[in-house]
Amino acid sequence: MYYISQIYLQNFISHKNSIINIDTQTDRLIFINGITDDPFKSNGAGKSAIYYGLLFNIFGSVPNRTLEELLNKNVDENTYVVSVIYHSSEKILQIIRTVTITNSVKHELKIIENDKELMFQKKEFAQQYIEKELLGVNKDLFYTTNFLTSENLSILSFSPVQRTKLFETVLNISILNDLFNTVNADLKSLKNTISTLENNKKIYQEERERNIKLKEFSIHSNQLEYDKKISEYDTKIKEIDDKIILLNTEYTNLIKKYKSIDNIDKQLKVVDNAIKEIDTTLLNTQSKYNSLVSIRNEKSILISKNKCPTCGRSIDDKFRMTLNKLIESLDIKNLKLQNGLNTLKTTKSKLIQIQTDLLNAKDKFSKLSEKIEYLSNEKSHLVEYRQKITESISKNDIFLRIDTNIQDLTDKINNVDEELSKHQETLEMLETLYKLLSPKSNFRNSYISKYLEVINYISNKYINIFYPNGNIQMSIKYDTETQKIYTQFVFNGTEINYNLLSKGERKKMDIVFYFSLIEYLYNYTKNSINLGIFIADETFDGLDNTSMMLLLDLLNAVKQSTNIQFFMTSHNNSLSLNVFDKIITVVKDESTGISTII
Repeated sequence: MYYISQIYLQNFISHKNSIINIDTQTDRLIFINGITDDPFKSNGAGKSAIYYGLLFNIFGSVPNRTLEELLNKNVDENTYVVSVIYHSSEKILQIIRTVTITNSVKHELKIIENDKELMFQKKEFAQQYIEKELLGVNKDLFYTTNFLTSENLSILSFSPVQRTKLFETVLNISILNDLFNTVNADLKSLKNTISTLENNKKIYQEERERNIKLKEFSIHSNQLEYDKKISEYDTKIKEIDDKIILLNTEYTNLIKKYKSIDNIDKQLKVVDNAIKEIDTTLLNTQSKYNSLVSIRNEKSILISKNKCPTCGRSIDDKFRMTLNKLIESLDIKNLKLQNGLNTLKTTKSKLIQIQTDLLNAKDKFSKLSEKIEYLSNEKSHLVEYRQKITESISKNDIFLRIDTNIQDLTDKINNVDEELSKHQETLEMLETLYKLLSPKSNFRNSYISKYLEVINYISNKYINIFYPNGNIQMSIKYDTETQKIYTQFVFNGTEINYNLLSKGERKKMDIVFYFSLIEYLYNYTKNSINLGIFIADETFDGLDNTSMMLLLDLLNAVKQSTNIQFFMTSHNNSLSLNVFDKIITVVKDESTGISTII
């Protein structure tokens, strides 16, 4: 694991020449303090510039800022440098980024590993090396879990789809998805190959049977029988032509209605997307409806007991009438939501019927094409054999040609059987893998549930620091039907939605959840993060003093569990700094606009 031992900022944002040295053996909890001319204000001192410097050093960019905007405007220079040294047990890695701004922007990157500069053909190769060596995980995941600001502390408010996507990365489920998609594609390809081989075998067998019958006919028939057989062929050919005309007419009518199979697929895609959107809206509307019904029932019960639903005090008849009107307004809202739900369900039902009609039409297209193709092939064979009969002069020549055809077809059938035998073992293996890796398989469900239990355990371990009486629990569950991950909270035995928690409780739950993911990523997964840092830029502000003290206990617990470096800033003046291993103080001179480290 890599730790940061030195950060150097030259002409970067508000810093002119700042260097921060960190002891990688002892400094784990690091507090960055800011001082300005206003003793009660630390904003603008240059604390966040340190975090931006780390982001820029690793990724070569900073969210929502151009490279030009990172240059300190209070210096008479057009070049800025960010250098960071990372230590691991085996390597010392120094990354130096230099940007020079003239008429254009020149961005230079230098990587020094154990005092030796690494050379790359392209800058993107160097960037790939940095992210693979330092991160070891998806870039977006690292951004989400390791660089926190007061604006992005809200994973628990993610939609089920967003949350599931995050957990797919955290739990390495994306690997299973990739394997499943690969197996599924290989399985479809193999089944198509086998189907083609079986169709070819059927054609060869039918053609061989015709040749055998033709040989029998040639041996035992006379000229009259020849003429009779030709007449039979003509009758069959005429029957096939009539059938093809009818099928083409039916196919033409379908074309007039649906244009083409591609057009049906486009319509199906539109309908599928509409159904998905309605399902999402249904889920959200149902949640709102359930929440509103719950609120209405709670208030109604209190009012029926002559208690104020807000403060719990006794109420008089006049105030109760006012509250009853409030209940009536909630009932109206409930009715509107219920009507909305019914409308959505009706719309979905209509879309499903349209979807069914389109699928039926697509199936009909396919079957008509197959019938026309089959009849055309049948006619071709009949015409061919009729021609052979009419052109035959010598029966011996016919026998020789027929025997050759029969032998060739027999060889083809044997070759197909050999290929089918070879493919069968592969097919069985792929079908087994398909069932194993399927999103609804017991294997996948067990895999996901196993690791969600670990995250649940870690989360509740940290929740107990904030709530030592154990009256609050977090539960992360995987819905095997929808393949989505849901979080819920149990307060004193009652389940409650995250959005119904108070602002302070939501923040504490967010903190717990982030630290749980961090501990899991660093301790429980093979795809762990290589860079042992966690940055919290004012994300913990807003907690009351008691919670801030408990937060320090929580930081110590996570420090012991993960042994990573925590960088933290806060506006809370009552925060005790004694718990931190290192204090970095940033001072800004308002007259020059320059930040320095003291």
